[in-house]
Amino acid sequence: MNVTSIVPVFYREPRLAETLTDVAALRDRLQLELLVVVDVPDPAREAEARAENDPAVREAGGTALYRVGRRGFGSALRDGFGRAGGDAVIPIMGDCSDRIADIPVMVHVMERDGWDVVAGSRYMKGGRVVGMTTKQRLSHAYSLLIRAAGGPEIHDVSNAFKLYRRSVIESVATVADSFDISVELTVKAAAAGFRVGEIPTVWRNREEGRSHFDYAREVRNYRRWLAFVAKSRRRPRLTGAPGSAAAGAGTTGGER
Repeated sequence: MNVTSIVPVFYREPRLAETLTDVAALRDRLQLELLVVVDVPDPAREAEARAENDPAVREAGGTALYRVGRRGFGSALRDGFGRAGGDAVIPIMGDCSDRIADIPVMVHVMERDGWDVVAGSRYMKGGRVVGMTTKQRLSHAYSLLIRAAGGPEIHDVSNAFKLYRRSVIESVATVADSFDISVELTVKAAAAGFRVGEIPTVWRNREEGRSHFDYAREVRNYRRWLAFVAKSRRRPRLTGAPGSAAAGAGTTGGER
């Protein structure tokens, strides 16, 4: 399975080089394409952004896509999806928050169990958050609400760290321009009959730089996908190999 990793960046990310080095190191186990999508809302800062990002991208053997005069996590991912050549695609945060070593595990269970979406779950048994904040507590509560409303049977719907088959990103239309695209793509894929599972992962709160998550705006964005799930009321039943995550609970790596 060829995998495309997409790393969205807003101007620059202090730990980008470290993240890309970790991703590039997976090439001894995976056929991996690395795509960095850099938003540069102010065209006057394009040269600065290229000087900051291009050396790290070249060193990792990746490709940089610059969106000058544009911004938005969701729209950046859509542009990345459109350029991706892999059989599966995974967004990765550039701040070293994701456990990169879990990617081969996600690929393995996708191939073994036939899942179409494999979520990295911080909130299932075996997963955890290092540096828990109000944002993660709200994220956990939101995932519980999505499940209760009839959404996919996973514990962490909002984490961007998910592996998607190409068939999902090609057939599921999205409209979110911000961070909620991770929820939109997951709940719409489940509602369309794609099989969604999860593995435990460890997520680390950023240690450098600052988050661009705006609570007031994002609450409105995320609320619409809860409404979508409640309206559709479709809870996919996952089937798969006996004892696998897809065979029942929709999880792997321990009890619910």
